[in-house]
Amino acid sequence: MDQVVRPILALLLGGALMITAAACRSDAHEEEPAKSDGAEPATATSPPAGVSVAVESTGRKWSFDAAVAGTLPDGWSLGESHGAGTPAIWATVARDDASSAPNVFGVTSSTNHGRTFNVALAEDDRFRDLDLSVAVRAVSGEEDQGGGPVWRAADASNYYITRWNPLEKNLRLYFVKDGRRTQLASAAATGDTSVWHLIRVVTVGARIDCYFDGEKLLSVDDEAFVGAGLVGLWTKADAAALFDDLRVAPVGP
Repeated sequence: MDQVVRPILALLLGGALMITAAACRSDAHEEEPAKSDGAEPATATSPPAGVSVAVESTGRKWSFDAAVAGTLPDGWSLGESHGAGTPAIWATVARDDASSAPNVFGVTSSTNHGRTFNVALAEDDRFRDLDLSVAVRAVSGEEDQGGGPVWRAADASNYYITRWNPLEKNLRLYFVKDGRRTQLASAAATGDTSVWHLIRVVTVGARIDCYFDGEKLLSVDDEAFVGAGLVGLWTKADAAALFDDLRVAPVGP
């Protein structure tokens, strides 16, 4: 009897071991592979609310040294508001006392008067939030003198302007819309007209800060123009003024 039972038990035990081993092998194949420790590919996302994305130009500098004396620098256009048919004469001028020799640019002659604004715009670049500066020297003018930089300009009739007037001994900030000027701020600013002076503007969003020879004199919030625009130069009426080293750089929020 034992001789018959033992072989049967051996066969049964061997089959059970084979089934168990097969089950273990099957479980091993069904395990999920380990996930990679590598970082997932980055995906493009929209900027957070309130953060602007710079789409305008990178920084620029105009020294006017490459322009031919007596001509208009390449990439610049002229305009005016309330003109009387005798536009101001803008030209490149060779000056030994230039902020950066040899050339400067500006109004060399004007017979305009009253509310006529003489404007020169750099056509190729647009800026919204910016750090803008220019050296200015008042040359002549019985009704007005001096001048300054413009920014966020749509054209020669729509822009911000801060200007120094040595006759009035002040620095003022305006916006000009459809040729009509609105004053935003004013501060006393005296300076020798026989030397160069530096006007600087920093604009971020609605905040506008204006400096004269390194001192901040004006600070206001305004939203007359909120988009990117051209930069340029400005005088009023019969003011003849020269400009050099116009610099502009975009600034972040």
